[in-house]
Amino acid sequence: KEKNKKSILLEIKEIETFQAEKQKIQIAIAPTKGNDRFEWFIEKAVEIGVTDIYPFYSEFSERKRINLNRLNKIMISALKQSMRVFIPNIMPIQSFKEIIALPELKHSISYIAHCKKDNLPLLKNKTLKHDTCIMIGPEGGFSTKEITMATNAGWQEVSLGQYRFRTETSGIAAALTVKIIQE
Repeated sequence: KEKNKKSILLEIKEIETFQAEKQKIQIAIAPTKGNDRFEWFIEKAVEIGVTDIYPFYSEFSERKRINLNRLNKIMISALKQSMRVFIPNIMPIQSFKEIIALPELKHSISYIAHCKKDNLPLLKNKTLKHDTCIMIGPEGGFSTKEITMATNAGWQEVSLGQYRFRTETSGIAAALTVKIIQE
């Protein structure tokens, strides 16, 4: 209502509250070699409604650093564009070992997505009505040792289908599949 060079006075006319998603969609993902593709994933993850993003590096990762400030700016822009009200939590990059042991993921049904013929496709899994975390590996995939470590820590092996996707495509495919099943 009132303003001068140093201050402005506003009147609140209406307060609106929003409910957070009932189930979380959490994506643990290895940053791609190129920043632009990882940033594209971040943007689309916000649009889909991913609640938590856990960047990690593993044996075959090509990047071990990310710019959280830049990623937060991208998330805010995507939030505005998609008219969402909740911004995902994005954690600092961690090692594979740290991710599979995170206490906050112990309450989620956690999956490690990788190419193996006898893995159950994610879409056929009917237990996604809970908080769900999908781990997406780097462009070189997961090592056999990492898959064993994850399954020993309680992560379930899952497939995103018969074809091999880029990391960012896998992240989006997993997030959207979980979103559709949860709704």
